[in-house]
Amino acid sequence: MMWKRIRSWLGFHSPQAAPRPVTPEPADPDLLASANTAERRAHIRNALSWILDAPLEAVDDRLRPYLFPHNRDALDQTPADLIRLTGQTLDAESDLLPAYLFHRNGYVRQTTLDRLSAETMTPFLFMALCLRGNDWVDAVRQTALTKLEALMPDLTATVLGPALPPLIRRMPSWRRVLPTQPSLPAASQPDNLALILSFPVAREAAIDSLLTPRTGPTTRMLLALARYPWLDAQLERLARNAPAPGVRRVAVSALLSGHMRWPVRRKPAGPAQPGQTESILEHRPLTCQPDRDAIFKLAAHDRAASVRALAADALIADGPDVFDREDWEHLIEDKRQSVRTRMRFFHRKWVEGSLPDYLKDPKAG
Repeated sequence: MMWKRIRSWLGFHSPQAAPRPVTPEPADPDLLASANTAERRAHIRNALSWILDAPLEAVDDRLRPYLFPHNRDALDQTPADLIRLTGQTLDAESDLLPAYLFHRNGYVRQTTLDRLSAETMTPFLFMALCLRGNDWVDAVRQTALTKLEALMPDLTATVLGPALPPLIRRMPSWRRVLPTQPSLPAASQPDNLALILSFPVAREAAIDSLLTPRTGPTTRMLLALARYPWLDAQLERLARNAPAPGVRRVAVSALLSGHMRWPVRRKPAGPAQPGQTESILEHRPLTCQPDRDAIFKLAAHDRAASVRALAADALIADGPDVFDREDWEHLIEDKRQSVRTRMRFFHRKWVEGSLPDYLKDPKAG
């Protein structure tokens, strides 16, 4: 029920003109049975038409039942026959390739992955390729990773730009590793997102996505990138130009504090219920030396109160003499209560000296 609601919110509706065949058609000796007649090929194309038009955020293995509701072509075939028939099917019906990336049989998925090329790559196919990198079959994951490494140097921002936002948010939660080694330390597990983002075109496409007005959890996308040191050189650009206040806030906070922080979910220490996790903050020092005065001035005049509040927090921590008074005096009469409250606290701490002992900062003397 929840999946149906999510699909509805994404504008992802089941096709009305794609009736499921009641009985399977006779097998075709030359092609996979799921594409053996014009009627069934039309059914797959009809399903593909609305899947390819759906938001990329909806690309998921739960698409499989819609693409092959009566998929029985893998039941009576040997692996060698499946590989041969898959190749013949894709030679005859190349437009069906996206559907076969979601086939129930791993030999079919693996053979289909081998047919991907940079020239025919689309954002949907790139999403599906990355999804197969989280496949439940080790050999399919190996093929997907090999293909990803081979194609990345030739892919363009036209392909990567639309696909990266959903991938950056989702890939950190994909837990299948290559090969399946439960004892492998987390730090040693393959990071397919890091592989993608090791290419300059992908990094620039990711930053462009953060600088483009968009709907959805854009801040979460930035937090998913926070672990990568190459991001640091882009933080001031994001602090100045990102349309999403949350992105500007994360960038400004990192630049003022000198540390990047991001939330991660992990299993709690000690006895825990199955599936129980806890959220903690990871952090790392920045690899750049920002102009802190310029960042403070930028934050103090930001149009978002949540970012101006960071400037007030910096004043509370550092005192009135670190930054020019003309850069922060207007915050005293800020239109937002959250900023004015912080400035009153700042005044009590640094001007009146009236804070109770337990709130005083020992570093302030």
